[in-house]
Amino acid sequence: MYFQFVLSFGLFAVLLELPGFLFFQLLNVNRISSLLYAPAFSIALYNVLGIVFGFIGIRSSLWSVFIIPTVLLLVAVLAKAKMAKPQCHSASKRNQHNWKIILLYLACGLAACLALFIAPLDGFNSFVTSYDNLYHYNAIRSLLESGYWSPFDTSCYLALPESMNPMPGGTYPLDGFYPIGWHLLIALLMSIAGCGEAMAINVANCAFVGVVFPLGMYLLMATLFPKRSTMIAGALCSFVCAIFPWHLLIEWPLFPNLAAFCLIPLLEACFILLMKHAYSKAKKGSKAPKGYFAHPLTAFLLTCVACGTIHPNSIFTAVALLTPFLVIILGCIVYRKWGIIAGIATSVVVLCAIVFGWIGLANSDAFKRVIDVVILSRQTPEQAIQGITQFSFTNIAGQPILFYLVIIGAIASLVQRRNCWLVISLILAMHIYYVSACAEEGPLKQILTGFWYTESKRTGSIVGLASLPLFACGLASVGNAVAFAMKKMGADKKGDLVSSCITIILGVALVGTLYLQPADGNEENPPKASALQLLSTQAEKNYEKCALDYSETTFIEEVIDTIGPDKAVINLPYDGSIIGYGICGLKSYYLERYGYGTAQETPESITIRTGLRNIASDENVRKAVETVGCSYLLLLETHETMIWDFDESDWEGINLIDDNTPGFSVVLSEYGMRLYHIDCMPL
Repeated sequence: MYFQFVLSFGLFAVLLELPGFLFFQLLNVNRISSLLYAPAFSIALYNVLGIVFGFIGIRSSLWSVFIIPTVLLLVAVLAKAKMAKPQCHSASKRNQHNWKIILLYLACGLAACLALFIAPLDGFNSFVTSYDNLYHYNAIRSLLESGYWSPFDTSCYLALPESMNPMPGGTYPLDGFYPIGWHLLIALLMSIAGCGEAMAINVANCAFVGVVFPLGMYLLMATLFPKRSTMIAGALCSFVCAIFPWHLLIEWPLFPNLAAFCLIPLLEACFILLMKHAYSKAKKGSKAPKGYFAHPLTAFLLTCVACGTIHPNSIFTAVALLTPFLVIILGCIVYRKWGIIAGIATSVVVLCAIVFGWIGLANSDAFKRVIDVVILSRQTPEQAIQGITQFSFTNIAGQPILFYLVIIGAIASLVQRRNCWLVISLILAMHIYYVSACAEEGPLKQILTGFWYTESKRTGSIVGLASLPLFACGLASVGNAVAFAMKKMGADKKGDLVSSCITIILGVALVGTLYLQPADGNEENPPKASALQLLSTQAEKNYEKCALDYSETTFIEEVIDTIGPDKAVINLPYDGSIIGYGICGLKSYYLERYGYGTAQETPESITIRTGLRNIASDENVRKAVETVGCSYLLLLETHETMIWDFDESDWEGINLIDDNTPGFSVVLSEYGMRLYHIDCMPL
């Protein structure tokens, strides 16, 4: 099991890095930069090919989406290397990164994943059945078996006969675009590694948090704060904030949103690098070297595609975080060329364009389904403010030391007049969180926070993302102050080395403090552990409280072995079998959690769920079952975690069936679980 997990992790890293690395090598980008940019191209490639192949009717698979394109890229790189003439390196080629610090970022990310997420799990095949993931699990299996990887027509039933879909219009309905970038990557990993879906999901989530996110954070910190001590502080501070990435991974598992948010630092870094190049050119008035703009621009556009195909709200998150930077730097660029009045006018125009563009998109048909979602505020204004100042946000235990660190970083940025826009971004992110957490429902709240479903758990993660660079700046500022004091006392003259060493010591102390020290609480609910420890404990609880336990997955696997992988079963979705298809591959009739009784539901489905127990005496029921084509009925034990919307009166046709019901023969029986053969159907 350990070997398969490690092997799958390595193969997933190859999926993320290899095509993108080869592509940027073709663009004459240096190797380390190619590795940093690579996930953007790889993810965008898979999704674009999935769309194209879906449009022209070609099956998407490991071969068509990964192997063949990668081989073509490799051939192109080798041919280019063979035919290349000696030439001067471009600006991108000369830009060398510190690979030792990159390894530090990766080590911190992987260690944090191991300690906070992997270690608490009961095996690498553990999975969590939270609200959104019930759909995601089945969607992954549907992509894998159907070979249709287009986000413009998604369904859990793509690989099943059309007659087996009880709601052909979908429960949303999912008309138009639905992002499947994360699902597609899981399907690719299952194809190349041969692992089960649960393990593939855990591998992918760990790779995004432990590899993609730290690589993006390194590039962002290297772009913002090239000083070594601050970059080191960034590695130590990127994984101590409970709200991100851990909240979306553990406390409130929103896996596609987590993956998309992990790409945001890379998107920010590419955009900032691009705009700094433009500012540098405007300042010097000289012609930029070859590749000066093209490489970060290409990486930025590809990252936008990758983010948009995994979860579009990551694009709006980046817009919110980068707006202050864009407004300021465009004003400065114009000021360099045409004076201060033109610069101020440009900043005002750009800000107005972003605001009106945001409002326009919020009112467009493309985002109406998202913006119209209303999640009621659950906090008072006092609680929301306390959540910000304590860094406790929704229901996470407090980490007030991080707020103090952010204040230090903000003051340092303002005093040094370096990256002051980060402070504005943080204030804007806090405002978005505050509105989603406690503001009254209405158009203004929907426009500002609707892209995140007005959900404070997601908007709190935006505050976490905005805070990370300031965490590092604050920690490094403390380290620099101590090093400066030591230098003044004549302790050492190598200020940068001493500052880096002190920053490392302070960073390790910070990590230890945030992990070991009990978090702030109240008299009614005093915390007994730190916020990070509580999240780690929550991972264990969430994955234990599962709709399908070990005995049930084992029973489903036995069912598949007995009836064969191609036979389909009618099921009661609320007993956990709703994800039997995604997790185990059992072809089940009911794969959706809600939507039954609406205009989308077929007459056959209504007849089956309300009258299947009368099949021996009701000809209409027999015809409905024959139309659907399911020969078996599966009944598991009902779990408390699966009865959110369960109304027994809507499912009496299935729920009241037992061993004595005419028309059903017991095939398998174990504890409260049964597999029945429907006697009117062929074996």
